[in-house]
Amino acid sequence: MKVTFEGTTEEIATLFPHLSQKSNPVEAVAGVEGRTLQVELPTTEADEDSPVSTEFARKVLSRLPLAKQQRDMLRAIYAAHPDRISSAELVRKIGYRHQQFVGLMGAFGRRIGNTEGHIDGSWFFDVEWDQATGSNYYKLPETVREALRLEKIV
Repeated sequence: MKVTFEGTTEEIATLFPHLSQKSNPVEAVAGVEGRTLQVELPTTEADEDSPVSTEFARKVLSRLPLAKQQRDMLRAIYAAHPDRISSAELVRKIGYRHQQFVGLMGAFGRRIGNTEGHIDGSWFFDVEWDQATGSNYYKLPETVREALRLEKIV
């Protein structure tokens, strides 16, 4: 991630202690023009609330065999693109009762959370709650869609 700061040398220097401890802003200077300093910061766990990477999604999908219903669920969400698909529709498509679906998603969550390289706050599913229907609606980020293609699940 590239960040640009504008100000005097003294003003910019006051920011250094507040930058990620994993970065060394002095070594990371990409360029100084007048009162502007560009700093390249490493991607860290602080980069939360973004989709998982394709590489990580592939690890999630391949580290243990997927159950038939997990494959069916992933294929149904993939096929709904660019739209979302409701949990009720997923339940119907995989032939589960609602409670079984909740268990399936819980197990998938553990699969994600226990895969090496997981970053807290990153997400595998783009989930949206619809108050009117009382249902979650699912979509896959492009990184996961690519992983599903590479792993030959879709």
